[in-house]
Amino acid sequence: MKRLQFLMTLLLLSFLSQASHSADARWYTWDDVVKGGKVFANQCASCHGAKAEGKAPAPALNGTAHAWHHSFSQLKQTIKKGTQRLGGSMPPFEDKLNDQEINQALAWVQSHWSDEVYSLWLKNTGGRK
Repeated sequence: MKRLQFLMTLLLLSFLSQASHSADARWYTWDDVVKGGKVFANQCASCHGAKAEGKAPAPALNGTAHAWHHSFSQLKQTIKKGTQRLGGSMPPFEDKLNDQEINQALAWVQSHWSDEVYSLWLKNTGGRK
């Protein structure tokens, strides 16, 4: 009897969790996040921090700074072209990373965003288009 109650509780919690996140389903898969973590560690972490927490002058990408204000295409463009041409310090990565690797790195970054931040990103930018 206790086992049945436990299973029913788990089932209910699972349903409630899925229902609360269904409107904000994320565009990436767990595989994207895992692969993106490797890309981020190899190409981005030395400036942005191992957990995307930011290190001066590179901003945090973990949802606590301004990255979530930008559309997916803007984020990709920043990675490809860098910010040096705009007076920033980030070099371009278009010769180092292909589109799939960039998408995976962004998946890893966005996996660190809270549900609230991700929802705001979807609302303000239209998400991944």
